[in-house]
Amino acid sequence: MNTKIVRIRRIKFLVFFTDILLLLVSLSLAYSIRFASPITEAFNHLFIYLTSFISLCCLYIFGTYDMHNEENFQSIIFKQIISISTSSLISVGFVYLSRTEISGLLGRGVFLFGNTIYIFISIFYKYFVYKHLKSIKQKWNWFAFGESKILDRLNKDCSSGVQLGSIKVYPTSGDNLSDSSQILSQLENSWSGIILASNSKLDQKISTLLLHKKLSGEPVTDLFQFYEKFFYKVPVFYIDDRWFLSIDGFSISFSKSSLRFKRLLDLMVSSIVLLLTWPILLITALLIKLDSQGPVIYKQTRTGKDGSTFQIFKFRSMTINAEKIGGAQWASQNDNRVTRLGKYLRLFRIDELPQIFNVFKGEMSFIGPRPERPEFNEMLEKQIPYYQLRHLVPPGITGWAQVLYPYGASVEDSIEKLQYDLYYIKNYSFILDLKILFRTVKVIILGKGR
Repeated sequence: MNTKIVRIRRIKFLVFFTDILLLLVSLSLAYSIRFASPITEAFNHLFIYLTSFISLCCLYIFGTYDMHNEENFQSIIFKQIISISTSSLISVGFVYLSRTEISGLLGRGVFLFGNTIYIFISIFYKYFVYKHLKSIKQKWNWFAFGESKILDRLNKDCSSGVQLGSIKVYPTSGDNLSDSSQILSQLENSWSGIILASNSKLDQKISTLLLHKKLSGEPVTDLFQFYEKFFYKVPVFYIDDRWFLSIDGFSISFSKSSLRFKRLLDLMVSSIVLLLTWPILLITALLIKLDSQGPVIYKQTRTGKDGSTFQIFKFRSMTINAEKIGGAQWASQNDNRVTRLGKYLRLFRIDELPQIFNVFKGEMSFIGPRPERPEFNEMLEKQIPYYQLRHLVPPGITGWAQVLYPYGASVEDSIEKLQYDLYYIKNYSFILDLKILFRTVKVIILGKGR
C-alpha cells in the first residue's frame, strides 16, 4: 500500500483517539472548575464516559472524520458545532431522564462548558490536520491505462467531487494493449497508484513490471477495485458475467441466516422509529389535510424482492391526479406537482415515514435499494445491464444509493444508483447497515433530501 494512502488512514485514527482523550479531558476540566475539585474526581462518574461516547457517535454520524474529502474548512467547523450541539442535547436529556443522584451534578453548565472547551480546541487542532491532509492528497498522482471510453468515465467520476489528486490517463484503441513501449515508459515513473482499465491480455513486459511494482508496495489495482475503494460503488460499465463468476460477495441474496438477521434488525429499528416519530406522523397528517385537498396517505405500486409487486405507503406530497395527463413519470427537482408542504416533507424525508408499515408487513426492509415503479423497472432493465440484480434483496426506506447520491430522475441517474446498490448487495454486513443508518440521520437533520 502506498505510504501516502496509509498515512491518511493513520491520521484519521489518530484524530479519532485524540477526540476521545480531548472529550474526556474537556468534560473533566469543566467538572473540576464548576465544583472546585480535583480533575481526576470527574473520572469516577459514568456519565462523563457516556457523554463522550454520545459525542463521538455524533461526530462520526456528521462525517467529521472525513476531513480529507472536504473542499473547505468552514464545512468542518459547521459539522463540529452541529455534532457537539446535538450530543449536548441528547446528553442533557439522558441525564435528567435518568433521575440519578449524579443528575444534579452533571447538569447543563458542565456539558455546555465542557463541550465549548472541546469545540475551540478541536477546531484549532483540526485546522492543521485538515491542511496536512489536503497537502497529502494534492500530491497524489495516479496513472491509468486502458480502453478510451472507460477512461473517459473514470475522468468524469474523478471530477465529481472525490479528491484523488491528479490522474494521468493513457487511452488505448479498443482491446489493443500492444503499444507496450509507451505504457512501459509511463510505468517506470513513480506513481501513488496504477489503475488497469481493461480486461484485455497484457503484454508480458507490462505484466512483469506491474508485478514488480505491486510486490514493492506500490498500489496496482484494476478499475473495479479502485471504484470500490474510493467511490464505494461497482462500475457497471466495466464488469461482465465473468466478473460475477470470479468475485466473492452477494451472500445476502442466498444466506438464510443473513436474511433472518436483517429481518430482525428491520423489526427492531422500525419499532424504535415508530415510537420516536408517532407525534410527527400525527402532526404531518393534520398539516397535509390543512394544506391541500386529497388523501393523507398515498399508495402506489412498486417492485419488491424477486420482482414481486406491492403497495407502498407514503405521505402525499403532490397534488391529487398529479399523473392524470402525462402518466407515470419521475419526480424532478422543483416539480410543480409538489404541494407547498410536500416540498418540506420530501426535503427531510418525512414523506417516507409511513413505509415503516411496509417494513412491518415484510414487503420492504429498512435498508435496501429504493423501490421503483414497475413501469420504470421494465424500461430500465432493457437499457441498463444487471439492473434486475437490485431485486435480489428487499427494497428499503433508506439505502447506500439514497445517502451517497443526490436526487435523480433519469436513466443516467438510475445507472449511478444501481452502482451503489450493487456495492451494497455485494458487501452487505451489519456494519454497513449501521453506516447507512448514521448517514441517514445526517441527511434528515441537515435537510439533504430531495
